[in-house]
Amino acid sequence: MKFKSLAIRKGWGADQLTVQLLTLIDGDLSREVERIASESSEKGHTFEGFYREIGLLLVPADYSEDLDEELWTLTKRRDETVQRCLARLRELAQMYTELPQDAQTLSENQLCRYFRRAMPTNWQDKLAFCEISCETVTELAMYFERLERSGRQNGRERQNGQGKNGERGQGRRDQQRLFNDRNNCRDRRNQRGHHDSHENRPHRRTVTDNKKQNDRHDDTGMWCKFHKTKSHNSSECFALKKQRE
Repeated sequence: MKFKSLAIRKGWGADQLTVQLLTLIDGDLSREVERIASESSEKGHTFEGFYREIGLLLVPADYSEDLDEELWTLTKRRDETVQRCLARLRELAQMYTELPQDAQTLSENQLCRYFRRAMPTNWQDKLAFCEISCETVTELAMYFERLERSGRQNGRERQNGQGKNGERGQGRRDQQRLFNDRNNCRDRRNQRGHHDSHENRPHRRTVTDNKKQNDRHDDTGMWCKFHKTKSHNSSECFALKKQRE
């Protein structure tokens, strides 16, 4: 890839590309590259085809086993989207088709099996429970993307719910404090009223006793309210006062 970038920057033509590439290769590999270059020239292949043939020379003979291992252990990462995981699967599948030995094309059925196994276990269980039939890996990806969106939405709702629960808890605490304050005020008012009633009670008894005493004086008819005595009544005292005047 670095060589291709360099070629683009330098603006090398097809002939220059071959020459420049040959200068970078030594030893036994250089002879293989020269052979491929000669065959490509005779067959009229493009530089892209020639470059691809050289790339195959660098692939280890047992690389198919490494690809098998990568496919078998392919797992969707926690911070990875469904589409990104699918892209990794397709890259591995494409590399299978370009192997110098034992190259093969993975069937849609194989891709679906590898992709399903790469998903989280609970997603696989939901797929099995729903008994949804996905004929292609694209359909399978669409189903898992729905689960992905649902999981993100549930996560946001849980976060919002925690915030609301905190607000509700604070509101309940505020209401409880207000309720306690009101009860305390009511208790203080009741205590003051109870204390005042005790202080006023003797006064009320005195007024009542005086009223009863006056009533008893009124019954006998001998009571002077001016002199506070039973020797004569108020009328006699008032008449005597008028005579003196």
